[in-house]
Amino acid sequence: GVVVLGGYTTPGNAGIALATSSAPGNSAATATIIHANPQGGGEAINVDTPLNPAGAVNDYGVTIASGDNSFALAAVAAQQGAIDGAAAYGAVAATDGGAFFGAGDLTGLTVSTSVDRHLIYSGVDMTLAMSTSAGAMALQGYVGPSYRLLHQSINTTTTVDLPEAAPSATSFPLYSMLREETLNSHYWGGVLGFTLSQPVSDTVTFSLGLEGGAYYVRDSYEGQESYSVSGGTLAAVPMTTVNNANGIDLEADGLAWSGKVSPSMTVALAPNRQLTFGGTLDYLSRVATVTRDGSVGSATSSYAGTDDGALTYDGASQTASSLSFGSMWSFTPTVSITGQF
Repeated sequence: GVVVLGGYTTPGNAGIALATSSAPGNSAATATIIHANPQGGGEAINVDTPLNPAGAVNDYGVTIASGDNSFALAAVAAQQGAIDGAAAYGAVAATDGGAFFGAGDLTGLTVSTSVDRHLIYSGVDMTLAMSTSAGAMALQGYVGPSYRLLHQSINTTTTVDLPEAAPSATSFPLYSMLREETLNSHYWGGVLGFTLSQPVSDTVTFSLGLEGGAYYVRDSYEGQESYSVSGGTLAAVPMTTVNNANGIDLEADGLAWSGKVSPSMTVALAPNRQLTFGGTLDYLSRVATVTRDGSVGSATSSYAGTDDGALTYDGASQTASSLSFGSMWSFTPTVSITGQF
């Protein structure tokens, strides 16, 4: 079949042609790349497997433009005998985008994705409170403006490990793509809530807090992407990285509401010392995430679930990225000891 890995954008002025045939006794694969980089440099690679009566053939080629502003990788593998199969691979990376294609018998192809995500949720409230009591129960209400910040940073590394036809002393280079993305959501609004405290015995007090909030939300997203190639045993390829100059910038706004429930139980350990067990359940109705269509629409393929066919890429395309929204829940348990002097 076919595997496609496209960037935010894919390179223009590039052509990739892959073809494979797994016919017994005539297994063969071809990978041809032509790339004219308008910023300088370019690539032209043609790699094919000769007719191979028995055993395995693995071959590849890598070209790197001067200034490291583009590179191309083409690789082929064919095997026959007890097992007949053929695979072809092609990748082009440039400052206007990157794309990887694999076609044919892709047994053993490994695409690994590592995601490093950091999230910071913080804020500040400025509230006016009023207290009253009814018998032993104390009640406090409050209201005021509120601000929240939800910061998300996501680094995603996708690495493609090409399988060699066995047995082989050849190892193919590694191809990888790195996305560095930042998503900030600013919430401006207000909160309204109350807390009540009720003794349940001489030494135990139960408290409950309830809060609701409403916000106007402004979301902003930025994404950058780079592509790398390295390794291989026929001619070791130095680590080469090309940055995509076409980043992603998205903005959106909307409305959100929040809710909070905070129960707790306080036990008097001594006249001047208390132990409190509690928890806070938070809800936020609008949290932004990034969705995208990862297809590369400019590639045509005659593979239909088989190992034999041809794939052609001959024009630039763009991945459709957008912001989508869901809700967020969080629960925070607490244990505290309080003492008075």
